[in-house]
Amino acid sequence: MAPNAVAANALTEFYLGVLAKAIFQANSGSPEENNIFYTQGPLALIFVADSWGKTIPWDFVIRFATSMVGWTNRGFLATYDRGYWSVDGALGVYAGLRVEGMGPHM
Repeated sequence: MAPNAVAANALTEFYLGVLAKAIFQANSGSPEENNIFYTQGPLALIFVADSWGKTIPWDFVIRFATSMVGWTNRGFLATYDRGYWSVDGALGVYAGLRVEGMGPHM
């Protein structure tokens, strides 16, 4: 299998795992949090709300993971640091993907 295919399979599996966990957390009534971390092997996905008084909706995590499965299937195979804001600007969420042992960026 080509290196990109291996990376795509690993990232797709990772994002599907994040999606399953977020759906479970939403459906089980788990409280929303200010910081959310998902890890699998060397992969780490970090979500941080823009201030301590705010929490990240599970719906955001579900939509984010679903979107990233699609982007991965289209060939996006990179680490990132990204900010997202609600339409009204009331909530900002930082999302970052890391691969341990690779430094801050691949």
